[in-house]
Amino acid sequence: MKEEELIDYWIQNTCGRNCWGVSAGGCTGTAFTMDYGDKVQRDKPLTNEGLSMECRRYKSEFSLYVESARWKLVCEHEGSLETITDSNDDYSPEGPMVKGLESLVGIDITSANFYPNNHLLRLFFEDKDVHLLVSGKTPVGVHGFNLRTPDYIVSISGKGQIEYTKISEG
Repeated sequence: MKEEELIDYWIQNTCGRNCWGVSAGGCTGTAFTMDYGDKVQRDKPLTNEGLSMECRRYKSEFSLYVESARWKLVCEHEGSLETITDSNDDYSPEGPMVKGLESLVGIDITSANFYPNNHLLRLFFEDKDVHLLVSGKTPVGVHGFNLRTPDYIVSISGKGQIEYTKISEG
């Protein structure tokens, strides 16, 4: 499979599914993970009490992991985009970044686009006015974001490089 096909596969399989877990803030800084699809029981639950019980017990079939990418959660209002939170916000457990991202739990992705020339991922949620924009353009060698499927991880990073890795069994 090519990188573009894997990105399309991720988009096709996350649209219509709700986000059931968000891991953000605290020692992860501005990095975060959003979990979609089936819940796969972990062999051994994670012990990090900063995660929800669900995220400790299960891993997701599909996920978005944003590491060093610039991102913005916005709400469209009267034709303009208003920022709810972004990668520059306070990421403390009670800060706007964590609260804004956690507001997406239980909300379906209704559509998504990946713009290869800009390395931009745009997710649209069932509240049609809310969008998440993630830019994969980062300095060379800096990781932007991953799209995880059951079998592959697609990485979009430094200067828009797109690579994929097959997930090994076990």
